[in-house]
Amino acid sequence: MLNLREAHANEIDECIRIVQEAFDDYFFFKVYVDDPERKQLFYNKLMEIWVRSTADINTLYVGEEFGEIQAVAGLQSPYQRAIEVKDYANYGGREALQIAGKEDTYNFLDMLAISDEPCRSLPDPKWFFELLAVRQDHAHRGIGTRMINEALLPLIASQGGGLTTLNTNTRPNVHFYQKNGFEIIDERILHANGHEIPNWSFTQMIEPR
Repeated sequence: MLNLREAHANEIDECIRIVQEAFDDYFFFKVYVDDPERKQLFYNKLMEIWVRSTADINTLYVGEEFGEIQAVAGLQSPYQRAIEVKDYANYGGREALQIAGKEDTYNFLDMLAISDEPCRSLPDPKWFFELLAVRQDHAHRGIGTRMINEALLPLIASQGGGLTTLNTNTRPNVHFYQKNGFEIIDERILHANGHEIPNWSFTQMIEPR
C-alpha cells in the first residue's frame, strides 16, 4: 500500500521534477510563448511555482512505496485558503514574467482562474485537488488510481469527509477521474492564444469515517 505523508522540505525539488515530467505534454501549459526554449523555461517555472506555493499554502503530499516517491499530490482542505494570483510573486512569479513577458504571463493567470472557477465557486466547505502527478518512469502501473483510493480519499474521509473537487483539461484524465468515482459538474472551452482547450470540473462526496 502507498504510504501517504506530507512532503519534506528536502524533497520539494524532487517533487518539482516529478510534476514537470508528468505535465510536460499538457497543452494547457504550453500555448504561451512562441520561442521553444523560452516556452520550456516558462513551463518549468510555472511547475516550480505550482509545487512550492501548494507546499506552503495548502498541503503537498507524496505517495511513497519501496523507499521511493511514486506520486505527488496537492490538496487544499476546507480549513486552508486558496492560492491566489498575488501569491505567485512570492514563488517565482517575477522570474516567470521575465521569461514570458507581461502579456503571456497575465493571459495564463487569467486562464488558470477561469479553469478553476467552477470548483472554486462551489460553497464551502470543500476539498480541492491542486495537482496529482505520477513518476513518469512508473506511469501506467495504476499508481494514480492507488494514490486516490488508497491514500487521498481515505485521508479526506478520516478528516470528516465532504465535497471533493478538481478540474482537468485532457480526455484521458476525464475517464481516469470518472473511473475513480468523480462526476462531471461543468464542461467548457477555454480560449488561449488562438487555441481552444477543453476544461472539465468534477466533484465527489466523500463520507466521513
